[in-house]
Amino acid sequence: MTALARSAFKPRTTPMARSGFLTRTPFVRAAAPTTPRLKARQRTPTKSEKLMWTRMAAIGCIACHLDGRFNPVVSIHHIDGRTKPDCHKKVLPLCAGHHQDATDEDKTLVAVHPHKARFERRYGPQMQLLALVHQLLEIPSATPISPDLHQVEFAS
Repeated sequence: MTALARSAFKPRTTPMARSGFLTRTPFVRAAAPTTPRLKARQRTPTKSEKLMWTRMAAIGCIACHLDGRFNPVVSIHHIDGRTKPDCHKKVLPLCAGHHQDATDEDKTLVAVHPHKARFERRYGPQMQLLALVHQLLEIPSATPISPDLHQVEFAS
C-alpha cells in the first residue's frame, strides 16, 4: 500500500485550514417555537373558562339539540372573536357540521362559518343560543331567552 493511500484513511487530528472565503460564521436564528403563538391581543383561556367549555361540551352541539338530536363531538365557537374582553366566555358548543361548512358528512346542516345569517335565521341569534346553553347548564345569564327560540325554522 502506498503512503498516499494510507493517509487517505487516517483520521484528521487538527482542524482544517480556513480557505479565507468565509472568515466569520453567519448568524443563525434559533428554531421557531414548537407551540403555536397567539395573535397580538389574544390571550390564553383561563382555567375557569376551560372548565366552562368542558361543561358546555358535555351537553353536545346546541344546534343539534334544537334539531332534536344529540351530538357529543363538539368544538368551541367564539361568538364575538378571540380578542375582545370576555371573548372566551361568549362561546357555543357546535359540532363540525354546524361550526364550519363542508366538514361533516351530512350536507344538510347549516354552518355558522360562512353562513352566519342562515344559521341565525334557522337557530336564532347566537347570544340567545348562549343564553340557552347557560340555562341548560344552570349558569346565570344576562341575555334573556325569547319564548320562540325553541320554534326552529327549517326553511333553507
